[in-house]
Amino acid sequence: MLVHQVARTIGKPAVILRRRVPFAVHRRSRNQFGGSFCEPFYDFRVSRFTTARNALFDQRVLGKGPHLMSRAGMAIVPSMGLLTLLLWWLVNRPDIEPPWPAQIAGVSFSPIRDEQDPTVGKFPSIAEIDADLALLAGDVIGVRTYTVQSTMAEVPRLAKAHGLSVTLGAWLNNRADFNAAELNRLVHTYSENHRQVARVIVGNESVYREDQTVDQVIGHIRTIKHSVSAPVSTAEPWHLWLDHPELVDAVDFIAVHLLPYWE
Repeated sequence: MLVHQVARTIGKPAVILRRRVPFAVHRRSRNQFGGSFCEPFYDFRVSRFTTARNALFDQRVLGKGPHLMSRAGMAIVPSMGLLTLLLWWLVNRPDIEPPWPAQIAGVSFSPIRDEQDPTVGKFPSIAEIDADLALLAGDVIGVRTYTVQSTMAEVPRLAKAHGLSVTLGAWLNNRADFNAAELNRLVHTYSENHRQVARVIVGNESVYREDQTVDQVIGHIRTIKHSVSAPVSTAEPWHLWLDHPELVDAVDFIAVHLLPYWE
């Protein structure tokens, strides 16, 4: 019969180890003197260990397999871990940001509330615009707008009461009738608030969105230049200014969009 040894370890399932042992006599033989004796034979089967845990147990309990890791080798592992953490800390130390200035030059101003959407004609009220401008007063020098549609045409007038200058913007899309009406509103708003308007921006990434070609935007800029005395430009990402030097030549200043987080 097979003899089984059951070994148990703390937190580990029992492992049954089969060793080479003789089992019961299966036959009887007669010797030359007519007597009988037991002729045992042996079972040479050895159980297979199917998991790494059992193999490790086999090494530690039975002394089989390769030698265990030396103490020096065991000390290297945590040392390498500490070295890795140190290198990570050196490379990823946070930068110290410069102190926030008492007043900044300006901010892009779009006082839209959650329930409002300018793409469908839902704009903030005059009271809401005035409340947002009051929050900025004293902290910024000026604000930049993107359109003169609806109540946004009132920004220059409201900004005057808070001591803020305005970079007045007109939105351009791919509709000629909309663009014509928007540019007319731009000229009218400027003429009524020219002392408050520091500069004018015709279109916001309209070339980037492919709503307008470079030549079309240049044409709009030249039209507005004949009607206002403030510097005129358009706003586009940096690469479009590099790709189109003719656009650079058409403007009074470069309004470039730099987006380091996204790029």
